[in-house]
Amino acid sequence: MSTTTKFTPGPWVVSKLIGVDDLGIVNVYGSAVARIGNLDIANPANAALIAAAPELYEALEWAINEIRNKNSYVTARQRLVLFDQASAALDKARGEPRAALAKSGAPA
Repeated sequence: MSTTTKFTPGPWVVSKLIGVDDLGIVNVYGSAVARIGNLDIANPANAALIAAAPELYEALEWAINEIRNKNSYVTARQRLVLFDQASAALDKARGEPRAALAKSGAPA
């Protein structure tokens, strides 16, 4: 299984695209990754889900690798980090503000 991705590295954020009246996804350098559509008709929830894709990919990749490696011992701290990473990606996908880890209900 290849770990090399073909998509633009994240993080991505939802933004109004410069020079057009469109909602889009941009990378950390401000370059457009995707054009969602006209600001009047674009669905911000769809844009939030698309913008969260790199974080969702990373969290799932880590979880799958840990599950696949039956000899892997995941410490309580590693589980907490994985839980926080996955929770943050889901919050971003939902377009919700990031809750503090202490309030997340993360397993110990």
